Amino acid sequence: MSEAGEALRVWDRPIRDAEEGLSRLRWLLCEGALFAGDRRFEPIEAELYLHGPGHLDPTVHQHPEQGEPGRFYFHRVGRGFKGGSYKGLDLSWGGDGAFGGALIRGLREEDGGIVSGPSLCVDALLAACGMADCASLHRCVVGRPVYAAGPLRLGVRPTPEQRAPLLTARVGLPMGDGGATRRWAAAALYRMTTYPELPKGRAESLAAMVAAGASDEEITARLGVRAGTVGRVRAGLASG
Repeated sequence: MSEAGEALRVWDRPIRDAEEGLSRLRWLLCEGALFAGDRRFEPIEAELYLHGPGHLDPTVHQHPEQGEPGRFYFHRVGRGFKGGSYKGLDLSWGGDGAFGGALIRGLREEDGGIVSGPSLCVDALLAACGMADCASLHRCVVGRPVYAAGPLRLGVRPTPEQRAPLLTARVGLPMGDGGATRRWAAAALYRMTTYPELPKGRAESLAAMVAAGASDEEITARLGVRAGTVGRVRAGLASG
């Protein structure tokens, strides 16, 4: 089996812990590609979700399709699929009593265009596949490995990514009043991006770079934010 084939078949196995999930995110952002119709999209941002023994993440949907490894999971509501700005697509890695997957949050098109946000990523993939909605595409991929031939499949990009991935907290998860577990889920560094300067999620990127000890110069150069903004975030983190 080729090296690329072995990398894809890793998705046939459930992940054992968050560290293995982060390793898969890194592969997705540095080597993976989604082929939709006759177009190639390269993931540039994804988030880790895992709920299972020893890792109880309350933000995971725990749909049965997330309990299988290596499947495309379109976010559900009841017996149907979420629509509008609530659409989302995971590459599942559950199994052995665990649920979860990699949520696709950003894609780069072959012409360099950027798609940012889970629902817009789904829209772009549906359009490339010539599908009207999630239900139509789901019928074509349900029960099949993510790398299987079809209108949507996981593959390998021709050139490895040159941008270094940044690890941050996930986007848009409110801490609320759900106690320590909810606060942990909101703060966990489970988002990975090679385009941290994009507006969606830039606040999380800024906080992560400050917490990691990056200099003001590094942060302003990579994120395109003003030094004053960096200073305010530093002060906020220092004060707790």
